[in-house]
This record gives sequence, structure tokens and C-alpha cells, in this order.
Amino acid sequence: MNRRDVVSPPLLGAAIIVKNEADHLERCLTSLRGVCDQVVVVDTGSADRSVQVAERHGAVVGHYPWDGNFSAARNTALDLLTAEWVLYIDADEEVQPGDIAAFHHQLRHADGIITFTVRFAARVGWTPYWEYRLWRHRPDIRFRNRIHETHVPDLRRIMRTEHLREARSLLSIQHYGYEGDQTHKHHRNRPLLEQQVIDSPRRVYLWNHLGQVYDGLGMQAEAEAAWRHGVEIVRVDGLKETVDILVYGSLALHLLRNRRSARAVIDEGLALDDDHYTLILADARQRALDGDFEAAVTSIDRLISAGTSLDHQSLAYNAAIFGPWAWQLLGESLFELGRYQQAAEAFTEAVHHGAPEVEMRTKATLCRSLAGSGDELLGAQ
Repeated sequence: MNRRDVVSPPLLGAAIIVKNEADHLERCLTSLRGVCDQVVVVDTGSADRSVQVAERHGAVVGHYPWDGNFSAARNTALDLLTAEWVLYIDADEEVQPGDIAAFHHQLRHADGIITFTVRFAARVGWTPYWEYRLWRHRPDIRFRNRIHETHVPDLRRIMRTEHLREARSLLSIQHYGYEGDQTHKHHRNRPLLEQQVIDSPRRVYLWNHLGQVYDGLGMQAEAEAAWRHGVEIVRVDGLKETVDILVYGSLALHLLRNRRSARAVIDEGLALDDDHYTLILADARQRALDGDFEAAVTSIDRLISAGTSLDHQSLAYNAAIFGPWAWQLLGESLFELGRYQQAAEAFTEAVHHGAPEVEMRTKATLCRSLAGSGDELLGAQ
């Protein structure tokens, strides 16, 4: 055979599953132009224009009748893909602008690398983290679990047995699926999660997500029970996955919202991971509620300092933790300590980070007035 007759496989292919997400899919596929050489879209029963959008963008379109199994649908997309590398991306996500030429150079010169992580922002207004979204296309890398599907165990097995590595890519992805009313997703996910915790009863992340679904549906007692069950698993098994610590933050914030002490949960969680910022926020709020405002200020200072150096985290956080929430709580704590001028500065800074302007400026004005009154009293003495 003439060497010129040999067709090289595409360098990078995107694998997408979709159902009734035509508008999201349009944005996603537009962002993949020039990034991916191949796009596979598996439709799971759309009644909108999703299939037509995919076809118009030149995607390979497959079909999988929806049966509640995310892994089976995603594996169908992998089976249709012929590219050398796989990019796992959802219809409600988009690749962010960047140096695509340098990114392609990474892929072409990836000797000894089985997978790249991408800089992933799970929600608008949340900090990014590194996620396994890009790997060499191989038949022994497949998704598992009906919900919270994952391919990571296969990647880790290959890295361990074949001595291949992971690396960070130059690619960034933004996810948009958590804006607006999530009730329909909660109703969809509830039965899937209730079955998955039966199938994988010691996977803590499932219990955390189930608690969030119950919470979103107004089922407060069920939410707390799910989170406490997750905590009990960690007490026996330890933190087996990085995300296991999330259940402590969920439970702690739930207790504080309901005006109950979260002290024991916070202390237990921070003993496992003293850099988990949701728990540090909960600690600051609990200490303020307990009247220990000096200790609250110490915790808040940690949040504010951390907010400038979060790019290397493996978990996502609401950026408000490091911005308006931290500065407002700092102002309130300093006010209680009688440090009015510093409190005024904190409230003003909270405005710059997006806190309610009228409320914060009103509090800042009051603090400056009190600070001035104090100065006058000192002068009179």
C-alpha cells in the first residue's frame, strides 16, 4: 500500500450526549470549531432541534434510547469515535478561548501520557479545578455507574500498570448547567441517586449529592439524614476520594442555616482537611454566632487570603466565599469588636466584591459615624 493512501485518525474527537439541549448544544459545538477534528453527538431522545443542530455542525450523530444510564449513553459515543484523543464534554459546556495551536502541540508530543486534565469551571461564579476530561482513545477506558458516571478508575489502572502519566492541558471548559431553577434536574436525579446509593453504598459523593437533591426539593430531614450517613461512612473508611470532604461542608451549612450548632461537624471535618474552605467559612460563621469574634476574624482572613491563589485546587468553591460573604462577615465581626473604622473598610470592600450595595454602604456609614464619635470622646478626655 502506498504510504499516501494511509489515512491518519483525527487528532482529537469530542464525545457528547444530549437530550433537548439545542440552544446549549449550539454554543458548545461552536466552541469546538478548530479545537476538535471530530465530534460525536449521541442523542438520547430529544424532542427539540438537538439532532438538527448536531448535523448542521457536521457531527457524527448516534442514538441511544434513554434508560436512565448515563454511562451506557457515553460509552455509545466513545464507540462511534475514531480520534486518537477523546474530549469528554457536555452540551451545556463550552471550550474557552485559548492558544489552540499550543494545545494541539501538547497532544502531538504527549509521549508517556495517558490523560490530560482540563481547567474546569463547574458553575458560573465558582472557582475552577482540574478534571479528567481528555485521554487517549482506547477500548479499555469506559464509563461506569448509572449516574455520576466515571472513567477515572480505568485511567488510574492504566497509569499504575503501564507506568503512564497524567498532565495538565492548556484547555479550559466552562459549565453552564446550574443556572436557573434546578427542580426538574432534582426530580430526574432523585430516583437515579436513590438507586445508585444502593448499588454503591459506600461512595460518599453520592450521599452528598442525594442530600443536595433532597434539600433542593425541600426535604430537609431527608437531606440531613443523607449527609449524616455520608459522614458515618467517612468515619469508618476515611477520605477515599478528594470529594468525600464535601459532605461535611454540606451538613455544617445546613445546620447553621437552621440555627443549630455545627461545631462538632466543623471540627471533625477540619481535622480531616484543614484547607477545605467551605468548612473554614462555616467555622467563621459558627464562631461569630458563638460570640468569639476574634476567632471568626482569623478564619475570615484565611478565606480572603486564599481567594487569590485557588487555581491549583482539586475542588470547586463558590467564589463568594472569598469575596462578598467573607468581607461582609468580617465587617460584622469587626463591628462587634468595636473596631468601627476597620469594619467600615470591610463593608466597603464587600461592595467591590458584589455584596448588596445599599446595605453595605449604610453599614459602612454607621461604622464611620461611630468611629468618629469615639475619636471625639478620646479628644475630650
